[in-house]
Amino acid sequence: MTRRILLLTAVALASVGAGAAVASPATPSPAAKPAATAPSGERAALAREHASRKVRGGLDEWARPSARRLAARWPGLATADLSRDATRGDLDRALSILTGRERTSPNPAGRATAWTTNLLFVRALGLEAERRALMRLATADGARLRMPRHAGSEILARELGLVYNRLSHEDGRERSRNESVRLADVVYALDRASGVGSWQTARLRRYRQIALPAMSPKQLAVAQAALWQVGQPYIWGGDWPGARSPWGAQAHGGFDCSGLIWWAFKGRTTASQMAVGTGLRGRTADAMAWERPAERVAITGLQPGDLVFFGSGGPAARTGTIEHAGIALGDGWMVHSSGSRGGVSLSHLDDYWPSATAFGRRVSQLL
Repeated sequence: MTRRILLLTAVALASVGAGAAVASPATPSPAAKPAATAPSGERAALAREHASRKVRGGLDEWARPSARRLAARWPGLATADLSRDATRGDLDRALSILTGRERTSPNPAGRATAWTTNLLFVRALGLEAERRALMRLATADGARLRMPRHAGSEILARELGLVYNRLSHEDGRERSRNESVRLADVVYALDRASGVGSWQTARLRRYRQIALPAMSPKQLAVAQAALWQVGQPYIWGGDWPGARSPWGAQAHGGFDCSGLIWWAFKGRTTASQMAVGTGLRGRTADAMAWERPAERVAITGLQPGDLVFFGSGGPAARTGTIEHAGIALGDGWMVHSSGSRGGVSLSHLDDYWPSATAFGRRVSQLL
């Protein structure tokens, strides 16, 4: 974040125009993104959340309460080293506890990845139909959305709260996709999965019939750019799939809420698509919400590609109170990076903080 903050002076003197955005699509100029010098509303909310759940002790001690709750079914877990890499044997044991059926992998000493962990937990919870439907995601006119490997289980695991969002100063320890997870991640997922109720799985049935409305080429490009990042972790100030962002290094590849929007509209895309993002000047969710009042739209009128904002005041939100933002996909769906989801997911507006849903914004370059 230091490099980003040092860019503030240069950015404050420069306007983010179409020429700056289009000039170098492969490696955008660092001056193209305003530095985040103060926490946005969402970051402040996360800071409060993190402060309330800090646990004394070493790394990954945040999972110790889960380990203690599971100790009767998993002897020795309460004092285990939660920071070590998890094995397939650990994952087998967790799934056996969850389902009551013995499970043994061909290579129990092999590593347990984030992809595999989330996939097997989702299947153990009986959500295979929902997972398969997500992997066939398409628009009403037949355009198929390109999704990353295991996107369906990544979304469902996040919607159930099985993925933990680490404290911001531990963002470098986040694990995603084909990276090995730690024992803490498996223990936390098992603890949360053990408490999943029938009402939660019933709520997820809406994913079985998920279909998105037809989109213009620009709308489709923005939606596709964001959906391709499903499964990436929530990273404080993150705006790039890898740690080496041309806008400033970050602890791990991943996104915060406005960072995902920034990527989808301004990231590594074609020059023509990058021009779609020239209307976005502010980097935080709150800045994006208020910079172009003429572009505001009602929640009931959201179209694919519109931005949707959330704040504790809901429709009565004022400047400085917007805490989260996502990209609408139509029919009540949005793609977003949320701390409560542990990263990038696909959620329905009815299931994500409905009382705080404020308003939308239709970026004029998207028309």
